[in-house]
Amino acid sequence: MHGFRFRETARAGLPDMLGALDALDMPLTLLSGDAQPSVAAFAHSNAIPSHRGGAAPHDKLSFLRTAMEADKKPLMLGDGINDAPALKAAYVSISFAGATEVAQVAADVVLVKPDLTLVPRTIQVARAARDLIGQNLTFSAVYNIVTVPLALAGYLSPLVAAILMSSSSIVVLANGLRLRVPE
Repeated sequence: MHGFRFRETARAGLPDMLGALDALDMPLTLLSGDAQPSVAAFAHSNAIPSHRGGAAPHDKLSFLRTAMEADKKPLMLGDGINDAPALKAAYVSISFAGATEVAQVAADVVLVKPDLTLVPRTIQVARAARDLIGQNLTFSAVYNIVTVPLALAGYLSPLVAAILMSSSSIVVLANGLRLRVPE
C-alpha cells in the first residue's frame, strides 16, 4: 500500500484508517519510492509494522504478484505516476481525485476527496454490496428453479407467472436498496 507523501505531514485520518484496516483484519505494508530512512521513520511514528522504502515501480509490482501467488488479494492505494503499474496490477486499487491523472486512470476506485478514512469505508461498502449480490443471485436461482418448471408444466397461468416474474425483480431491487454506507 502506498500513496502518502512523506515530506508532508501525515494526512488527516491516517490513524483512523490504520485502526479501521486493523479492525477489518487487513494487514498493511507501506511501499514507497522515498528513501528507506524516511519511510522507516514515518512507518515507526504511525505504527505501520511492515514497510519498504526505495521501492521502484517494478518492486511494487513484484510485491503484489508475490502476494497474489500466495492467494492474497492485495489492495493498492496510490497517488503518483510511479504507482500506476501497481494500481493496475493489484487485485483492487484505490486512488484519490487529487492524485495524478495516470494514477486515477489505473485505479479501480477513485475517491472524490483525499480523506484516508474513506478507504476502510469503501471496503465495507464493497463487502456489503458483494453480500447483497450473493443474496440476490441465490434468490434468483431458487426462484427460477421453482417457478420455471411450474410454468412449463402448466401449473401457473401466464398472468400468475408474469406477476411472479415482476415480483421477483422487485424483491431483488428492494434487497439492493438495503445497502447502507457506513458512517
